[in-house]
Amino acid sequence: MLPPGSIAEHAFYVSSGQLADGAQGIADQLQVDLQNVQAPPPGKSYYLWLLADKDTTPKPDYLVPASIHPPILLTNNLPVQQNGIVHYKYQGDTQHNDLLSTTSRLLITLEDAGKNPASPSTNRSTWIYYAELPQALIPKDPTGLRGLDHIRHLYYNENHLKVLGLYGGLDIWVFRNTDKILEWSTSARDDFDGTTSNYGLMHNLFISILDYLDGTPNVHLDVPPDTPVTANASLAQIGLLTVDPVHQGAERNNPPGDLDHLVLHVSQLNRAPDATPQMHTLSQEIVVAINNAKGWLQQVHIDAKNLFYMTPDQLAQPAARTVLDDLVTQATYAYIGQLDPLTNTVKPGVLQAHYDVQKLATFDITKNVPKSL
Repeated sequence: MLPPGSIAEHAFYVSSGQLADGAQGIADQLQVDLQNVQAPPPGKSYYLWLLADKDTTPKPDYLVPASIHPPILLTNNLPVQQNGIVHYKYQGDTQHNDLLSTTSRLLITLEDAGKNPASPSTNRSTWIYYAELPQALIPKDPTGLRGLDHIRHLYYNENHLKVLGLYGGLDIWVFRNTDKILEWSTSARDDFDGTTSNYGLMHNLFISILDYLDGTPNVHLDVPPDTPVTANASLAQIGLLTVDPVHQGAERNNPPGDLDHLVLHVSQLNRAPDATPQMHTLSQEIVVAINNAKGWLQQVHIDAKNLFYMTPDQLAQPAARTVLDDLVTQATYAYIGQLDPLTNTVKPGVLQAHYDVQKLATFDITKNVPKSL
């Protein structure tokens, strides 16, 4: 815990959204905000660095060999405004590489201007500001992880990537797949015209929704085994929901539903001895939002399964439209949240959880620099 008043402000990883086949576009930028910063003396400038973990023991990377290697110099001229404010955004490299994949500490040094060193000065007197994400092992964590590792599972390097060939992290999977379920639900309702003419289109959309909710290893629990996968087969390998607790998590190629898995990592982060107060608050809010979304998606699951088993004539009836309306309503709640008209507040869903997850990888910047790097 940092002493009161020692925090100069914050820096946080930002995702540009320029998603590619790997983890590019996730945590590929950095925003730095400081105040009461003295202007550098003549001939000097502030250098902004991202550093590797304190524990440099090699860890498996289930994506591709790391394309960035800390220490990383983000700028050799961190600008200070006349009022002592620093508001700087590192826009990332041309490949939009994930900075959080290999960095977890921040250092600002004051050095001779105009240099491009490969690493910070070894002279500790040049180290002005420092911050780090949770580096300490979590007591009694069954996986032997740090808070940092749990954050990375959300952003970047989930355990099952090597088996499943998936990229990104739990947050982007939950965010993207819930969005698709809302899109498919809306499309199915729009296809309803009181006739049987759009039955095939609608039926395939119900399959896609169940593919993403159940995951392809488990969707046979809801549809006949010979039912084709109509969703993106790669992205549907892991369901949003845990529908088969006996096997999900027990088999390496069939992990628990993404919602439960996300809650697991966020809850463990909340137990990290060096988690910040903001991380504690955000992790609790994320758990609430994800559990809300889980309840709404379970109702989507019921509606989609009922609609899947309707005959063409049944799907053309007004009763089917009622179920379709509820499907869209529940999917909307799961993604956006539900407005309480009495309090004019939103019961949060996946969208708010996504915004909160993006704030977890935040540095509390302090002048308390370490004795060594």
